[in-house]
Amino acid sequence: MANPNITLTAFMNNLNDVCRPNRFFVQILDNGNNPIWPLQFSFYVKTFVIPDKNIGELTINYQGLQNKISGDGTFSDVSMTLHVDTDMAIKQFITDWMNGILNTDTVDDNNVRQAPDEYRTDIQVQQLDRVGDVVKTFLLHQAWPKTASSIEVSHDSTDTPEDFTVDFCINSWELVD
Repeated sequence: MANPNITLTAFMNNLNDVCRPNRFFVQILDNGNNPIWPLQFSFYVKTFVIPDKNIGELTINYQGLQNKISGDGTFSDVSMTLHVDTDMAIKQFITDWMNGILNTDTVDDNNVRQAPDEYRTDIQVQQLDRVGDVVKTFLLHQAWPKTASSIEVSHDSTDTPEDFTVDFCINSWELVD
């Protein structure tokens, strides 16, 4: 039951501000191991889902009793919907990144995979306040693109930017700042 002694004015005086889901900035950071990698790459992101963090459980049975303890941690894939600019630079960048991981254009012995340190990198997502100052920074560690969706074009679409979705695998993430 709510405390009847707390007024709306008291509640509002204790509330500084709230995070807005439309105020964020995303950068793919330079991993230092790929010669074609831009130093930093920022782009138009339509949507980004802050990843969840899961802790598995281990059940230890002893004399008919169950004792649950924490298991291994896992991190879900991260999904981003990206706006496509007129030179399609972001689509080309993601395609080149994925081809660098596994080039499916060739079927000969030259289809060599890169070492993980060459294609994984960190992605930085900054939550911003109303005036654009950074409130919190999420650092997604060792990310790489797993899938990139198609781009739909249609004569029926007007006043709508093209976009596509990329699912990134990550090994972990943390809040910094």
